[in-house]
Amino acid sequence: MLMEPTLGDRPRNFYYLPGNRHQKPALSGFGQLGAKAEATETRQEKIMIVTVSPFIRNALLLDAVASGATALLAIAGAPFLSPLLELPAPLLFWAGVVLVPFVALLVATARRKTVRRMVLIDIIAINALWVAASFGLLFSSLVSPNALGIAFICVQAIAVALFAELQFIGMRRATALAV
Repeated sequence: MLMEPTLGDRPRNFYYLPGNRHQKPALSGFGQLGAKAEATETRQEKIMIVTVSPFIRNALLLDAVASGATALLAIAGAPFLSPLLELPAPLLFWAGVVLVPFVALLVATARRKTVRRMVLIDIIAINALWVAASFGLLFSSLVSPNALGIAFICVQAIAVALFAELQFIGMRRATALAV
């Protein structure tokens, strides 16, 4: 006597309609799902890795040269610049010291052929924070520079904002080409 299987006799992952079954990702190279997953993964890698174009390289190196010059001027010239700008000498000195590792990061990034997109975003964010801190310092009551000191802070902040904008444009161009 043959008995019809009941619901309890069916395997756990049995579904009536084939479209409702759980699909396991196929190994890459086998089947459509594996090819789609591989294509998506490759596309995401392209978006996350940016080729350092000559435009980005020049923007990073220009930023490194300007930041390096500012660091040297602030570290070595703090005692001379302080009375001229009416800014505290320790502020100038430590601002220069903070720039040294940033210059190293810029040079190291500019020398690479490819770089993670997040590194460029970090560099742009550091530049934006520098601009915000520079103008915030002017509007705070922590320092009271003279007109030359105000001009010095504004000019370097605007230059840093320009570097950040150039780096952002270069990153967007590189990302648009990668997609």
